[in-house]
Amino acid sequence: MTDCKKEKRALQRLGVALATLTVGGVVQAQDANNSTTNMIEEIVVTATKRQVNLQDVPMAISAITEDSIKKEGIEGAADFARRIPGVIFNQGGKNQVSNFVVRGIATSANDEIINKPVSVYIDDIPITTSNGSVQPDPRLYDVERIEVLKGPQGTLFGAGTLAGVVRVVTNKADANEYAASFSTDMGSTGSDSIRQRYNGMVNIPLVDDKLALRLVAYYRDEEGYVTNIGTGEDNADRVVDKGGRAALRWHVNDRFIADFMVLYQDSQPEDSSLFNPGLGEHKRSTFKPEVTNAEITNYNMTLTYDFDFATLISSTNSSEVDAYNSNDLSGILGGMLPWGFKNNVTDDVFVQELRLVSNTDSNFDWIVGAYYSDRETDISEEHHTTQEYLDSQSITGLDNTAFIKGRSNYSDEEFAVFAELGYQISDTLKATIGLRRGNTESTDIRLAGGAQGPNPFFGAVFGGGNQEVTTPPFQRTKWSTGKQDYTTTKLSLAWQPQENLNFYTVASEGFRGGTINRSASTNGGRSALDPDDIVIPGVADSDSLWNYEIGMKARWLDGTLMTNISAYYIPWEDIQMQAQRLSDGAAFVTNIGEAVSKGLEVEILASPTHNWDFGLNLTFQDAEVTDLSDAESAISGAVEGSDLASPDFQASGFIQYTMPLDGDQHVLVRTDVQHVGDNINAFPFKVGQPGVPYANAERSDTYENVNLSVAWVTAKWTVTLYGENVLDNDDIAYVYPQTFLQNRYGTLRPRTWGLRLSMEL
Repeated sequence: MTDCKKEKRALQRLGVALATLTVGGVVQAQDANNSTTNMIEEIVVTATKRQVNLQDVPMAISAITEDSIKKEGIEGAADFARRIPGVIFNQGGKNQVSNFVVRGIATSANDEIINKPVSVYIDDIPITTSNGSVQPDPRLYDVERIEVLKGPQGTLFGAGTLAGVVRVVTNKADANEYAASFSTDMGSTGSDSIRQRYNGMVNIPLVDDKLALRLVAYYRDEEGYVTNIGTGEDNADRVVDKGGRAALRWHVNDRFIADFMVLYQDSQPEDSSLFNPGLGEHKRSTFKPEVTNAEITNYNMTLTYDFDFATLISSTNSSEVDAYNSNDLSGILGGMLPWGFKNNVTDDVFVQELRLVSNTDSNFDWIVGAYYSDRETDISEEHHTTQEYLDSQSITGLDNTAFIKGRSNYSDEEFAVFAELGYQISDTLKATIGLRRGNTESTDIRLAGGAQGPNPFFGAVFGGGNQEVTTPPFQRTKWSTGKQDYTTTKLSLAWQPQENLNFYTVASEGFRGGTINRSASTNGGRSALDPDDIVIPGVADSDSLWNYEIGMKARWLDGTLMTNISAYYIPWEDIQMQAQRLSDGAAFVTNIGEAVSKGLEVEILASPTHNWDFGLNLTFQDAEVTDLSDAESAISGAVEGSDLASPDFQASGFIQYTMPLDGDQHVLVRTDVQHVGDNINAFPFKVGQPGVPYANAERSDTYENVNLSVAWVTAKWTVTLYGENVLDNDDIAYVYPQTFLQNRYGTLRPRTWGLRLSMEL
């Protein structure tokens, strides 16, 4: 099918979905008399390290407010990503190999061993781990807003933001008044899969106007919809999440505020939601459950002091992510034996940032700061089989059922200083320049081991000479990227000919440090199964890109219509990408030539009357490899013109109708529709075999998601009847690209009906 026909078909399908829309909207503001007005709410963001109206920021930022999170039932990253232009969210399983793709900057649907190009923050706390297979998904109860910064944020956020930043901004403790809230959500997927969600918050002033404590807690128990015929479990992909946070705010005096926060989250899935369509609808088969359990604990202290001319902010963060991964790798050898993998990961991070932000009313405004981060990741892993298989093959002499064991310690350190200076050239024209100078260094110490002496498993399974692996003391191999200096810059120009109209242009630079190939530390980087296969290099080089963007942000018709439009062009050089060796499935990182992503993003909000609200987001994008050598083509499987892992077209929209009732009550009826185009999950050819198609390179389906809700709203409580994926779309939304996984396909959760109750006390 030609691209033109595919695009036409996609637009036709979107039209069918949009035809189901009945009602929807934006947050309504309240005037001084507490009467409803249809002016669209202004949103203040802190993405630029200062409080600024979203419409005045000279770059593309999408924001979702707390009110929208509640109304739309947004629970996690997968829920909000489909609503934002230029953003998709891939997830191989709960907490597992998940990643945001912003503006097409991705070579694969699963770059699990590469530092992610998009960093996720809770307030000032980065929670993106260096172990790419684990990505905690923060819960979104009692958060002030979600901010998505599109394009590289190297000046203010550093080396981990090659393509963008996702920030979850939490509500802070309020010393002025007591507040409490509670919500529950009960839903059903099909006839036998139940969803339970419970949330609670209490804000307690301890000393009037001085000291307050805010406590948040939540619990999720969501049964699955996938049957694992290998383990015999129905609804196998159940997940239980629990957690909370405690925030303390102390107004020491009129100038000094101290904030303290502890956040805890524990996510325990029981199996993956990926399935194999060849086995039947929503069916998978593994000899054991495949899970990624993630437990995250964060501590933050933020000190703010007002010097009149500037505000000094110190943010000190410490976090720990403990994860357990378990996978079935039997597909590496075509299922000839049960081959399991499991590891335990501990990721400890310390981050300190100090910044001074100007407060004066002069034509100059500025930010200067310093940043330091130290991340250490400990991994213990083993490859194992089952005792039943060992008995059937008369294999003895292993340490339990493990035939390969290993341990590694990965550290990543970054130090940087940064500054951003803005100058108001005239009443309508402002220029901004930003600069960050820093360095990164990564080291990896790997300890390889297993059974004592010649490994009886390798001899029995593969015949001939057994691979020599030893028990502790393990073989120790150390790799290091060395210190890598970087400089990133940002230039922007904003022209506001009138208050509600902002034209801007921006050029911003992104950088990502080199990546150590852990697979290279085993057997000198050579395959134990095929010595002639690719020898994995110890370190992949850094990569960088520029984002060139022009845009317009406007409010029209007395604030009842808002239109934001941005166009971008992003050349990406020395691309870090994940490749996979064919003989043993070993994943590694390499660099290839250049790619370009270019596109157009449109956001429209309209509130033409007190009763009707509308929204529409559109993304048109073209992201592909533009230049690479024959050697780079062979090692990556790409050719010039290969698509990057992002759809060419996305759209989302809503309509909402508000029906006033007696008193301060009203009914909201709302429909949300999201459309995501098809996209490729990997480059088209086998690594090391130019021109030979890679069987696992597949396109996801073009799909639509339609949600409906009817809510009865009063001053104190809201009751919402909702339906998610009401068209029961079962198109393939995600395809895992790696060779070893036979259950590789993901889809939307099937049609789910539910009831939400929320109360403000």
